[in-house]
Amino acid sequence: MSGTQYGGGRRSTQIEQFNELLKTSDYFADVMNTHRRATAEVLAEFIGVMVKGGAIDAAQVMQVLHQMENGKGSPSLGSARRLVAGLIRDALQKDAKA
Repeated sequence: MSGTQYGGGRRSTQIEQFNELLKTSDYFADVMNTHRRATAEVLAEFIGVMVKGGAIDAAQVMQVLHQMENGKGSPSLGSARRLVAGLIRDALQKDAKA
């Protein structure tokens, strides 16, 4: 389906404007970061339980998180992956110290 089927270039322009609005929206960025933090908390809890139960090795988990933080890929995916991996690592390190 092309943009011309839905009003020509107007729809395409509206989509571009919407995308720009999302890119510059502090609210949208905050919503996405809140979602990423919540996801990291849930994953850290599960990983912590598995480490404490001996199902997985803490050193291996940290190695994988380090690899994820330094991984390659698209800038937006890499940024989100680094943020979530770092939050998980921080939570696990904090839990290990407690």
